[in-house]
Parts: sequence; structure tokens; C-alpha cells
Amino acid sequence: MARGHAEDPLSGYRVQGKGYEAYLADLRNSYRQQSRFMRPEARVVVEVQNLKNDEVITTLAWDVAAELSGIFHFLGETVITWDKELFGFDHSYCLLFSRRQ
Repeated sequence: MARGHAEDPLSGYRVQGKGYEAYLADLRNSYRQQSRFMRPEARVVVEVQNLKNDEVITTLAWDVAAELSGIFHFLGETVITWDKELFGFDHSYCLLFSRRQ
């Protein structure tokens, strides 16, 4: 979801969203719920990218990393480079987290 988009990606873009900050909060809440069922040694990988629409940049990858760092321990990232641009960039990030003890 880019800042300013109206539809909620978590609904498959079928319903009106509540905004970018609400989307991030929904992601955080979803992962918080999932974390309760994870084993102590579990890892989480989230593939996400920043978005550029009409020269407006949404730092989605960095915002998701910040949100999930409140739940999990951030271990690092791997940059995935694509053959062509998608949503304004030619790469995305695989963010690696571990469960907090």
C-alpha cells in the first residue's frame, strides 16, 4: 500500500481502506498474533519494497521493518534485484526477524 491509496490491500483491494498508518497497524497486529504461536527459535522473512508513484516515494519496506521491530528482533536484510522495475524500483527487501525472548 502506498501513502494516499484508498483501497485496503489486506482485503485484496476490495474495500475502502482506513489509510496508510492503519494499514501498518493492521500488519503489526497480524504479526503480533502470529508471534504467539511461534517456537522460540523461529524466524520470519518478509518480502517488501518501497514504492514510487509519480515521483512520490512511500518507504513501505522501511516502515514495515520499523513496525515489526516492535514485535520481533530485526536480524538483517537481503536485497533482491529484479530484471525490470516494479512499482518504481528494480529491487525489494527480504527482511529477516527472530522471535523476541
